[in-house]
Amino acid sequence: MTVPITTAPAVPLPTDIALVFDRATNMADLARSDISKLLPTLPDGINLWVFVDLVRAVHHLRKAVVLIDKAADEIEATGVTR
Repeated sequence: MTVPITTAPAVPLPTDIALVFDRATNMADLARSDISKLLPTLPDGINLWVFVDLVRAVHHLRKAVVLIDKAADEIEATGVTR
């Protein structure tokens, strides 16, 4: 009888975690930039609420970048003190 070999789940390296956060902030920042560039090109007859929603989305993306970056800094600082 053979005993099945089990392994513990791989623990991501701190550099891997930092790269995921960095990629997330870059993607959110790119989305924010793309939407901001498109806002002036929207047709004149567009519903005002569509424009308002897009402006709010840009604001939320900007805040998301700041918050993700802040969380990444905290996680990195915690890893340094260990």
